[in-house]
Amino acid sequence: MARFKFELDSLLKYRKHQRDQCRQLLGSILEQETASLNEIQSTQQEREQVSEEIRVESAQGAVDVQFNASRRFYQSQLDLNIRQVQMQLEQVREQIVLCRKALQQADAAVKALEQLREKRLQKHEYHEAKRLEVEMQDAWSAIQQIGNIR
Repeated sequence: MARFKFELDSLLKYRKHQRDQCRQLLGSILEQETASLNEIQSTQQEREQVSEEIRVESAQGAVDVQFNASRRFYQSQLDLNIRQVQMQLEQVREQIVLCRKALQQADAAVKALEQLREKRLQKHEYHEAKRLEVEMQDAWSAIQQIGNIR
């Protein structure tokens, strides 16, 4: 039986490689999203602690203006940090959308080539089966003719 060789096999390998790269990129971008969300959460918790410190200090009666000023400044720095990370998070989420779209396209290209490969393999197997059938009929006919000659 003749061996099947898919003429677009190198292209299929290349498309699979592209799809794998898209998956890896998506994974790293999702890790960035998780890291950004964790950073926002920890910064918000730290901001809440600073707010609680200010409330406790104010509730004691005698207010330390220097302490409150430094804590409020630190609180504003935390707010700024939260906004910056939120902006980064928006960019990361845009990248996620683009990467998912690219992954879908890469996956569709791989599937199309795999379907084409499967169709061509079936066609090859059909033709090989027909060729074998003809060879067997020829051999049977030859055996029959040899038997008739004797």
